[in-house]
Amino acid sequence: TGSISNENFLLPPGRKGWPILGESLEYFSKLRNRVPEKFVTDRIHKYSSKVFRTSLLGEPMAMLCGAEGNKFLFSDEGKFVKAWFPSAITKIFPKSHNESIQESTTKVRKMLQPFLKPDALHNYVVVMDKVMKRHLETDWTGKHVKVWDVVTRYTFMMACRLLLSVEDPGQVEKLGERIGEVVEGTMSLAINFPRTAFYRAVKASEAVRKELQGMIKQRKMDLTEKRVSPTQDMLSHMLVVDDENSQFMAEFGIATTLVALLHGGTHTLNAALTFIMMYLAELPDVYHEVLRVDQNRDLIPVGQYSSMLSVYTVITKQIQRQTREIKTPLSHSLTGSKSRSEAQWLA
Repeated sequence: TGSISNENFLLPPGRKGWPILGESLEYFSKLRNRVPEKFVTDRIHKYSSKVFRTSLLGEPMAMLCGAEGNKFLFSDEGKFVKAWFPSAITKIFPKSHNESIQESTTKVRKMLQPFLKPDALHNYVVVMDKVMKRHLETDWTGKHVKVWDVVTRYTFMMACRLLLSVEDPGQVEKLGERIGEVVEGTMSLAINFPRTAFYRAVKASEAVRKELQGMIKQRKMDLTEKRVSPTQDMLSHMLVVDDENSQFMAEFGIATTLVALLHGGTHTLNAALTFIMMYLAELPDVYHEVLRVDQNRDLIPVGQYSSMLSVYTVITKQIQRQTREIKTPLSHSLTGSKSRSEAQWLA
C-alpha cells in the first residue's frame, strides 16, 4: 500500500467507490446473498480485464483473477508482490511489533513445512481416525443433523487436537464459539464499535490469544521437564524450532499464529466438506461408487495413503459426468443457496 501517482504508473481499471467504505457494501451484499463471485465477474465484464482496482475494508487494492493472476502472485512473491493484509485484519490478527508482515508470513511458512511433510502427516492419520469415530458416535449416529454445523464442529475439534492437543469438549466448544466470532468479524465492515461483528471479533481474538498464552507457558514447562514430546503437536513444534538467526518465536507471535490457523485452517475446509457431502447425497451413483471402491477398508497402513486417490478419482470423475447430465440443480447449488446449506440429513 502507499501513495501512487497516476502520472508515473499505469494503474488497472476500476474505482474506489465511497469514501472510507469503498465498494465494501456491494461486496458484503454479494457475500450475504451467497454469490461473492459476482462481485468479481461483474467487474471483469465491465472493465474487460482480469485485473481491476477496488477498495475493500477501507483499503485500496487490486484483484488479479484467473490462472494467470494466481501464477503471477505465487511465482513472483517477494519480487513484484509482498504479503499484505488490510489494517482491519491486523487488528484481529496483530503482528509482533518488531516484525513486518512479510517477515512474519515467511517465518510461519517455513515453520509449517516440517509439520506438513508426508512423513509427519502419517502420524496424524491414527489421531484423525480416532477423532472422526468419536465425532460420528456423538454427533451423527441416528440423528437428523445440519451438515454445516456438525462439519464445523468436527473440523474445529480436529484442529484443536492436532494443533494444541486439546480434547476436552467444554474447552473445544468455548474456543469454537470465539473463533466463530472471529470468522464473522473478518467478513464484516471494519467498524470497531460495541455490538458490531468486527468489535466482537477483535475481543474474541484477544480472549483466545490470552487463553493460548496460558497454554504456551504451561507447554514450555512441560517441554523443559520432558513431560511431552517436541513433535506432539503444532504448539510444541513452534516452541522448539528456531529461525535462520537462531531466534525462537515470541509467545505473542505463536498465540496470534495459532488463532489464525484455527480460523483459516477450518473455515474453508468446512465449505469443501459440506459440498462433497451434498454431492454424495444428491448423486447416488457417485455415492455407491465410492462405497464400492472403499468397501472393507480398515485404517490404511503407513506408506499406502496413495490408495486414497482411488476414492478421490471416483468422486471427481463421477461428479464431472453427473454435472454435465444434471445441470440445473448443480449449478444452483454452487451458489451455496441457504436452503441447501441448512438442509437436514439423516445419519
